[in-house]
Amino acid sequence: MKALLLAVLLILPFVPHGLAKTRPLPDVPPSALTITQVLDLARKDLGNKADAVILVGVDWCKTSQFQPRYTTGGEFYELHQNPDEYCWFVTYLDKKADPALPADQQKKVREMTVLRIKNNGTVHRLGMVRT
Repeated sequence: MKALLLAVLLILPFVPHGLAKTRPLPDVPPSALTITQVLDLARKDLGNKADAVILVGVDWCKTSQFQPRYTTGGEFYELHQNPDEYCWFVTYLDKKADPALPADQQKKVREMTVLRIKNNGTVHRLGMVRT
């Protein structure tokens, strides 16, 4: 009886894994750009601001599926255009302090910049709308 109870206790943690449902991943087309090319394009677009930002995300996905890792409460209205187009999305956070605020009220991260890089290499900054 003890052996049967011990066997059940050893097998019990693995039962949910055997019952888990899986689904196939969607077909994701390959990008014409390498990640190095994407980051080079993003750095060129940022120009001299490249040292004042923190890279927090690089995503290759459909425009309609992009979700930034951080949000300031705004919406990217351009994500509704061409929802099935695959693009690179490069997300940066601004790490400069706000010179208008006193030192005790400084926030280290103030703004977010999202660049959409299409498969042909065109770079576009997404505009955020706060409603």
